[in-house]
Amino acid sequence: MLRIYENPDAARAILNRRQMLTVADVPDVVLDGIKRVFGAALTPEAAVARLLADVRARGDAALREWTQRIDGVTLEAPEVPASAWEAAYDALRGMPQALGIRLALARAYAAGGRTGEAQAELLH
Repeated sequence: MLRIYENPDAARAILNRRQMLTVADVPDVVLDGIKRVFGAALTPEAAVARLLADVRARGDAALREWTQRIDGVTLEAPEVPASAWEAAYDALRGMPQALGIRLALARAYAAGGRTGEAQAELLH
């Protein structure tokens, strides 16, 4: 599962704590996880590219499969309920540094009636 960081500064610090310039810089535990999930020794970039290509090609079916493989969770539907969008948007109120996030959430919510197949076009 992905860890959710409430504090944007903490999240930024985690993401910036280690720069991975080459595959030699990637921790073995990450490479082992990629091999377990993808069935092949891939760089993180190649793994993400493979995942995105599959979602572009197969839409919701790929989202469900990858979520099961990576997180061990079975998705009933890939849509996020309106109440969750609203709660996320409201949680960022009063945070000037989160303006870009609020705009992205508003755009994503506006596209909310679309399924994963329709949203896949946004990945191109």
